[in-house]
Amino acid sequence: YDHLWRPRPQWIVEAGARVDHVTGAGGAVFQPRLSLKYFVSTDLAVTAAAGRFAQWAHTLAREDVPIRALDFWTGSDARTPVSTAWHAILGMERWLSGSRALRVEGYFKHYPSLVEQNPYSDPSVPGDEFTKLRGHSLGADVMLRQFERGEGRWSGWLAYSLAWSRRMDETGRRFVPA
Repeated sequence: YDHLWRPRPQWIVEAGARVDHVTGAGGAVFQPRLSLKYFVSTDLAVTAAAGRFAQWAHTLAREDVPIRALDFWTGSDARTPVSTAWHAILGMERWLSGSRALRVEGYFKHYPSLVEQNPYSDPSVPGDEFTKLRGHSLGADVMLRQFERGEGRWSGWLAYSLAWSRRMDETGRRFVPA
């Protein structure tokens, strides 16, 4: 479910919810979402968003290996839980011209249930391919975007992201992920 409305001319509100259920993966996951946009002026807006997100597919690739020729994916099941995260985002959007916009956002993500590939997995032990983790990420994104206007014009974007992440395994050991 997703609903977008404008309670006043300067406000855009979007609220939604999603329920995912995969048989054998521990039940349904409820994922509420809310985003707000307030227009300070016609070309400047402040944005805020929050929501819960789930991921049922997991990679068996090692994240700390810089170059990987292939990624192998598997789905959640009774031994591999669904990864979930809560996101909170605060940002600003500014139209610099009729075809150019700047967006700056800061975010915080909390991961109460995260799975990553177990580097010590034993092929003879089913179900130890992943290890359960918790963690959080904090960061910012900046994007300058040029929209195409007319024939022969160019479009594209320039973006930069900066993030800090921390994880904690089942034993309480804290580490920085790759």
